[in-house]
Amino acid sequence: MLVSIITPCFNEKSHIREFVSQVFSQDRTGLDCEFIIVDGKSNDGTSVMFDELLETHPEIVVLENADRIVPTGLNNAIMIAKGEYVRRMDVHTIYAKNYVRKCIEVLADSGANCVGGPWQVKSPGGKNDAISAVFSSKIGTGGAARSSVYQTPPINVVTGT
Repeated sequence: MLVSIITPCFNEKSHIREFVSQVFSQDRTGLDCEFIIVDGKSNDGTSVMFDELLETHPEIVVLENADRIVPTGLNNAIMIAKGEYVRRMDVHTIYAKNYVRKCIEVLADSGANCVGGPWQVKSPGGKNDAISAVFSSKIGTGGAARSSVYQTPPINVVTGT
């Protein structure tokens, strides 16, 4: 089963290497994964990091998001995604090691249209603290669960059309 992992980013030079390492250390038992990063024309040297990461992980696909609009970039990634399932993962987030696999298992078993589990925002300080606070609040997420424990995540299931 192929899963497309898509990630929007902009100016992530200091964080993209650790994030990619986290994604590639996911328990992907029974899954084949493709990894698509959509870059909003970063100007901090992130593209140099992509060049280095591609040497280790040539399966990564990097798209340019010329519009610098996250939904536009995500839609472009979805358009080329080959996976039966698509999982968005964000750079400043920490996921349980089995996050992707558990989400796919619940999707397959429940017939849900969308699932997700708890995550933890990782903030390097400054303006990012404010973004993390909103992203972690009920206002910013609509009440989605998040976790400070990196164990098997409970899964939020959304059904319907």
